[in-house]
Amino acid sequence: MIQERVSKIRSLLPRLQLAQERARLKAALEPGARSVIEHMTSSQLSSFAIFSRITELKQGHHILVEGDEADGFYILLSGHLVVGTEGRFIGELSEGDVFGELGLLEGGTREASVTVVSADAEVLFMSTRSFQHLLHTAPAFAWGTWETATGRRDLIRRP
Repeated sequence: MIQERVSKIRSLLPRLQLAQERARLKAALEPGARSVIEHMTSSQLSSFAIFSRITELKQGHHILVEGDEADGFYILLSGHLVVGTEGRFIGELSEGDVFGELGLLEGGTREASVTVVSADAEVLFMSTRSFQHLLHTAPAFAWGTWETATGRRDLIRRP
């Protein structure tokens, strides 16, 4: 069991650190672009890796569908996604972006749809249960999640 966890951390931590660096660069270039992973320590990223799994997706796959029950939290490791609500385009997600937190924090349903537009994509998925556990045990993760969700809520609800 311990060997499996160590192996998982070794394989996922470098990818999470790369996603984290992309999130930092994006925040520097786009004021207001925040990511929950931006300020996480290596230890927190390792905890994230333990409770997550990689999912590979193809172009056209709907990762989230507006109105569906929230099932977890995501970090985009590779690929390009679009976000829409009520039939209108809201924005794009690129490598290092996080998504799915809003539905988990605000009532359990998805506020927007997220679709793969690149040839393929890889996301790191964390279940609702693991997400809630991390919220309660890692204050920096909780703070970053609420900060990210607040900005995203404003974007989605903008007319």
